[in-house]
Amino acid sequence: MEMKRSRMEEVVELVAKLAASYTGLEHSSVTYETAQMLMGAVLYCIQEYEGQQKEGMLEGDSTPASQAYQMGYEKVLEKTIRLKTLYHDMISEFQDYGMKCLSEVIMQGIPAFLVNYDAKYMPQDTILTLDYPILESMKGISGVDAVFRYMQCICLEQKFLAVFEGTYVTDVLRVFHEDYEDLFENICEIVLQNMYGHLILQKPFAKLEISREEHEEIEKTVAEKTVDELEADVDQMIMTVVERYFKNDVQLYQYLSKDSRNIAVRVKHWVYVKN
Repeated sequence: MEMKRSRMEEVVELVAKLAASYTGLEHSSVTYETAQMLMGAVLYCIQEYEGQQKEGMLEGDSTPASQAYQMGYEKVLEKTIRLKTLYHDMISEFQDYGMKCLSEVIMQGIPAFLVNYDAKYMPQDTILTLDYPILESMKGISGVDAVFRYMQCICLEQKFLAVFEGTYVTDVLRVFHEDYEDLFENICEIVLQNMYGHLILQKPFAKLEISREEHEEIEKTVAEKTVDELEADVDQMIMTVVERYFKNDVQLYQYLSKDSRNIAVRVKHWVYVKN
């Protein structure tokens, strides 16, 4: 949807002012690439003000673009501070469980983002590739919005994984793949998938050894269920775990349950390949 011309003119004026600030008033014009970058910066802040990131966010809004931009810019700064606080609150007890891609993002990537993030001229730049895969899609968000949400998801994962004692998590990862450290896999997904297998067997999670007969029992149970039925089982398992060990933490359940379908598909595929 196109913006009204008068509003577009306001935005162009903001871009011009930002360009003057960017060049230090030394030049009367900027390159096309720089103009595009600064236009993106203005629109990102206005979107932040609007509380959404989609085309047409200015439609029907009577707030002057300059005011919307300034308030959005302040929100970007505020979220950057919140990200820094969230990171520092989490990092003292952070565990990467040997997963290199997770370690690199958290120990190197996030600090680099906090140092290099340009809230004024490039707030739309996420900077990081965020290689460790979380259970939630990051499509459609960028900049500090993306990194802040990513960190929130990492904190939820850390909370979930911390409930397991000793070397349980790393043992599960090792069973999944001998050289799991170099994989680009989500740790919670692997743990939940393992837990579902034990749920089928009605076997304690800590008992990682699964006999040939038990493997056959899992395969038989999975083969008899549809993906939808498996998804419902996994979702119920997650709900039960969250209720029992996390005082029914709604945010944690909502996050982990995003993976219910994917786990069901992976388990079904595993049995299909085995047979």
